[in-house]
Amino acid sequence: MRRESIHQKSPIPGTGIDMPGDRSAENGQLLHEMLESLPQGVVMFDADGYLLFRNARYLETYGFLPNDVRPGLSLRDLFTLRSGTATLNEKEERIYDRLIEAARKGQVIPKHHNTHDGRTIYCINTPLPSGGWIVTLEDVTQQRQAEAQIEHMASHDMLTGLPNRVTFQSHLEQALRFNPRGKLLAVMFMDLDNFKGINDTLGHLIGDELLKTVAERLRSCMRSTDLVARFGGDEFVIVSTALDKPAEAAILATRIREAVLQSFNLREHQVVVDTSIGIALSPGDGIDAEQLLKNADLALYSAKGSGRGTYRFFENAMDVRMMERRNLELELRAGFVNGE
Repeated sequence: MRRESIHQKSPIPGTGIDMPGDRSAENGQLLHEMLESLPQGVVMFDADGYLLFRNARYLETYGFLPNDVRPGLSLRDLFTLRSGTATLNEKEERIYDRLIEAARKGQVIPKHHNTHDGRTIYCINTPLPSGGWIVTLEDVTQQRQAEAQIEHMASHDMLTGLPNRVTFQSHLEQALRFNPRGKLLAVMFMDLDNFKGINDTLGHLIGDELLKTVAERLRSCMRSTDLVARFGGDEFVIVSTALDKPAEAAILATRIREAVLQSFNLREHQVVVDTSIGIALSPGDGIDAEQLLKNADLALYSAKGSGRGTYRFFENAMDVRMMERRNLELELRAGFVNGE
């Protein structure tokens, strides 16, 4: 429904706004030019929800032609025009009712919404003292994308795109909290055997390509509920939840090794690399994230000490041997200092 009489009696070109005083036409023209020059879209409604004004930027934002959106058009008709449908869906009806009610109560409503082509529009609906309300809107798609990229960079490894240490720690703590009762949770610490030799002989560029490809293969080994992260260098950590028995963790470790063992073709270089994996199981090997990571790391140390290219489950004796080794190192250091 249109209320053409509003448009016809308006002294401001293209609006339904009256400007009092002898210079109303001149002032109205200045106001019109100002609104048209704004980088934001602007649309104005009267107290009954009928369009008074829209600037060119508003039309550009939604891809409307000037004759599509003219003063006198109702907010409901504008909604249906913008949605591309003859009737409003349930969500649009709620938004429509909320805007009308907010205008009557004098409430400001900021809101983001997405367009059909994937853009994000930020709108601020501000009530007017004389009734009705004005909407300013801006396309913030690039800003949202930049914010998402910054957030992703803060929580993910830049080289491989995998979650980083901080994200993994948070995920592991949550996984421990919600792992089903009676089920096992596995933490796997792994690194690539002789990765330093590849870096030294073929260069860091090939080493980086290897890490990125390994990350892709690890992703392909995971279930939707598993998570793999990169801790730095050639170290990767996996958490796998809701396991019925340790053998399931062993199967995953074997699948990972088989995936990594397949030859890599990196910038015309054929590279073959193996991996060593340490596994800690909760609740038996720890019930908090720090203890599980420590024990998985000890199991990895044992796997590498037994000849590499294998996996090992954590055993309490590993912790004992590590403490004995540490104490021996401390005693040797003290002996050198004391001339013993």
